[in-house]
Amino acid sequence: MASVLRFETSPAVERFAGAMETDPECPFVQTFCSAVDVDLTNPIPFTTDAPHLAPLGAPIVIYGPGNPKLCHQTDEFIEITDLQAGADYFKKAIFTFLT
Repeated sequence: MASVLRFETSPAVERFAGAMETDPECPFVQTFCSAVDVDLTNPIPFTTDAPHLAPLGAPIVIYGPGNPKLCHQTDEFIEITDLQAGADYFKKAIFTFLT
């Protein structure tokens, strides 16, 4: 007869990422939003690496193509047309900051 091992455990938080916000009046945010044709910023209901990068002091904008409702899902995907549009917007933003 096999013996059964029993043990007790409790969950532990290994990494915590709190909410963060970049000032929408920040010149970087306004320039970026203008370059990608966005009128206003919106909160997102998921986390990114942004809270871990915020202590560096640079403004952070989370932006990307696709449907935000599909982010971090088992069957996450992006339409090719959204990917192409995203590449065009990123090119436009880069050129805006370089000129």
